[in-house]
Order: sequence, then structure tokens, then C-alpha cells
Amino acid sequence: MLELHFAMNGNVEVACDRCLERFFIPITYSGVLFVRISDSIPEEESIDDVWYLNSNDHEIDLAQYIYESICLSLPIQRYHGILNTSEEDCDKVMVEKLHSLTVNDNSEEEQDYDSRWDKLKDLLKD
Repeated sequence: MLELHFAMNGNVEVACDRCLERFFIPITYSGVLFVRISDSIPEEESIDDVWYLNSNDHEIDLAQYIYESICLSLPIQRYHGILNTSEEDCDKVMVEKLHSLTVNDNSEEEQDYDSRWDKLKDLLKD
């Protein structure tokens, strides 16, 4: 049985969720992967950190494991202002455009309001 220890530190370039500008997020990962050498894989065992290697194989492709480990180390929300990054780095034009598109205009809601619903609301109050 092989016991592989991983320790990864670095920066990953991602797009900001607010302004779409690219920036670097620092990541840290440490983990252990167990590799068992066996000609048969038991069906009842389903552990993510245990891989099975055929006794005839001479190498292990760890690229997917490393990629998934890095992806799982990233925060779900990625924007300027988290993890030692500056919120001021956000693209001001893009943030203003986003804000202008998400602000609700109450005048439109009042125009779409149908007064016939008032009588139904009165029934709910009783």
C-alpha cells in the first residue's frame, strides 16, 4: 500500500464574480491519498481517498486528483475583497453597470399593479 502526502500552496487566477476582471486567489491544500495494489477492486469499498492500482501497472496519473484538490480549495464566491485581496481592484465601470441593472424601479411596479387584487387581500385579513 502506498501513502501519498500532498501539500500545495500557490495562487490561482480566477475571474471576479462582480466585475469579471481576472485576479489571483491564494490557495493552500494538504491531503493524503492511499493507493492499494490489488488485482481486484472490492465493490463494497467506496472511499474517495483510496485508489486501486493493478499489480501490472507501473505508474499513477495524479493529474485529475491534483486538479480536483485545487478546485475544491477555491472559495465558492470569488470576488475582489476576499482572502487578502483588495475590494478596490474591482472594475468601477462594470460594478456601476451591474448596480444600475439590479436596482429595482418602483415606478414600474406601481404601473403594473392591478387594483382588483385589493378585494382578495381584504379576504385574507379576515
